[in-house]
Amino acid sequence: ILAELEKASEKERYNRHGIYFYVGDAYYRFHDYERAIPCLKAALHDNPTLYFPDRSDLQARNLLGEYYAQINELDSSDYYYRSMYDNRESVRFRPTYDVRAAAGIAYNLMKRGNYRQALSLLERWLPEAIDQKIYMEAYNITLALAECYLAENRSAQAKTMTDSAFTLIRHDRHNRFRRERLYEAIYHYGTATGNLSLARQYADSMQTAAAEYEKKTSSLIILRAEQEVFESEKALKDNQIKVHRMRFMLTFGGCILLLIFLGIGIYYNRVITRKNRGLYRQIKEQDSLNEEMERMTKRYENLLTSVSPSLEADAEKECPGDKQQKELVKRLSKYLLDGKNFNKPDIDLDGLVSELATNRSYLFEAVKTVTGKTLMECIQTLRLNEARQLIDNHPNLTIEAIAADCGFNNRQTFHRLFKEQYNISPAEYRKMVKNR
Repeated sequence: ILAELEKASEKERYNRHGIYFYVGDAYYRFHDYERAIPCLKAALHDNPTLYFPDRSDLQARNLLGEYYAQINELDSSDYYYRSMYDNRESVRFRPTYDVRAAAGIAYNLMKRGNYRQALSLLERWLPEAIDQKIYMEAYNITLALAECYLAENRSAQAKTMTDSAFTLIRHDRHNRFRRERLYEAIYHYGTATGNLSLARQYADSMQTAAAEYEKKTSSLIILRAEQEVFESEKALKDNQIKVHRMRFMLTFGGCILLLIFLGIGIYYNRVITRKNRGLYRQIKEQDSLNEEMERMTKRYENLLTSVSPSLEADAEKECPGDKQQKELVKRLSKYLLDGKNFNKPDIDLDGLVSELATNRSYLFEAVKTVTGKTLMECIQTLRLNEARQLIDNHPNLTIEAIAADCGFNNRQTFHRLFKEQYNISPAEYRKMVKNR
């Protein structure tokens, strides 16, 4: 099992602490401490437990505290018991391990001969063990208290504790309480109080109970160890199956998400394409309408001229602005259109004012009055119309080249103004031109 655990990947070993504990516990029950202790130490971890039933860290610390107490390395034993208590993980049977940690420290105090301090600790935790219905720990604590009371020459309290131990035995449904320890406590009580008949009676009972316990546990150790090894192997295989299953589910889920995103992308692309085609048709229809309006306007002007100069003057009056302003706007339009001066990136306003023989304020006022737009808006309209015609006639030109040819200093400004004017980006419009 350990060899397989070392070969497994990091993801496959996510429950490795529990497996190390099960293997170490099996060795420990065989009294093979040389192999048990490294496994139990490998089961320790400081990270939060992922599963509420996983008590492997606390169980490993408890066995390590018990082992070092057996070999009289009491400082090491205290360390593991204290670390068990200080580890505040929320796991199943948490109060049991708090009681065991406190009791283990108290038993070590008794080995050091510090019975008074041990008494204080045991008296503090006995009610907790009974309240939590941890009857085995309560049984062991009452026997330890009996020993402490005898050491302090308090035989009456010691007798009370042995009587309490008899009461607690009734909760031993699986015959796991070590009765020879109770008989030993009564034997010591009889010796300390001079009741030799009681001492002899329980000395015989103590030897009989110890022999029965040894006989029972020797076979149970082998059976339990075999069961633990089997469960450890099964847990390792189950973990590997879970990892493979998780990988499959992640891969399958990723494929499903990819198909969903792909479907959304295709649907969105179709919606955008349909919208752009509609905008393209509207622009072309508007171009045709503008051309028709321009022809009708020319015919109307010619008709007015041929019929009556007075009618022409009346029509002129209906347009915004006075005669001088209209004349100035006509000259401005002629200047901008001749040689496509509107396509120059940096139009020289001083040169423009000088060319038209006027001043800035009057020029700006005339343009606003006659067209309803500012001078820069008029120029941008001419540039955008020119850019659209370039895309219509030369769809293979890059957007950057078209923007530069039409007098825009950067692509971002051109893109923003084009979309504001036509509700479609230059790139999308060019795509429509290519697909028409």
